[in-house]
Amino acid sequence: MSYLINGKHTVELTAAPLQIGYQDSQLEEINFAGSLFSGEGIDGSYQFNTYRASYRYRLVGNNQWILDLGATILARDARIALEQGELQAEDTDLGFVPLLSFNLNYSPKDKLSFVLKGDALIGPQGRAEDIFAGINYPIGTKGLQLKAGYRLIEGGADVDQVYNFAYIHFASLGLVYDFSFK
Repeated sequence: MSYLINGKHTVELTAAPLQIGYQDSQLEEINFAGSLFSGEGIDGSYQFNTYRASYRYRLVGNNQWILDLGATILARDARIALEQGELQAEDTDLGFVPLLSFNLNYSPKDKLSFVLKGDALIGPQGRAEDIFAGINYPIGTKGLQLKAGYRLIEGGADVDQVYNFAYIHFASLGLVYDFSFK
């Protein structure tokens, strides 16, 4: 959900739940969260839910182009778990990460816009990116748009407590509703 205030300031709230499950995997050997897993019948789950509050300032805003830059605070609710018979192990993490935020829209026609939008930051401890490239197409009510494209989520950390990196990419289809105050 985003709010455009005075044509220059965008405030946006995003909830992006992500959960992936694996069933009956086979591994040589893995030491995870203090437990040793090997062989067949290993089930796993990867959860990386994010909740974001963003502020972006509009640098360019005309009939064809929009360019917004700003910052995001991301709250992550992460969980990785493995299970094999009676053996179970999990690692959870709840934390906050500051990110840079950008939004680029090109509208060659009144009803269609190409979008490149994301939050990302790279640092010595790790990196985080959530980037969408696609189209927005207005449907029905004013402010309601169909969104379709490609989304890339990548990141992780390499610190004393954990080494975890994930690269997930997929087709994305959704709805966008824009509340604008001018």
